[in-house]
Amino acid sequence: MAPQDDQKQSVNIWLPVTKVYGSNSMYVESAPGLSDFKPVELEYDEAFMFYGTEIVHGALDNLSGGTRISYDFRFSL
Repeated sequence: MAPQDDQKQSVNIWLPVTKVYGSNSMYVESAPGLSDFKPVELEYDEAFMFYGTEIVHGALDNLSGGTRISYDFRFSL
């Protein structure tokens, strides 16, 4: 396991293969510790890059009636 300091250099890329919005999306805070969660809204073929070890992120129950499919990548700088 990498030391905690190395994880701060980790970048997440979230690549949904469907349109994501509202409750079928991932929610993230705008900056570490703000807890001002908003959904990431993307069209098909768009991606979202963020520091997942610093920004709190997660999902709500999907009440949209649609299925979300996504790929998640993490790499170290």
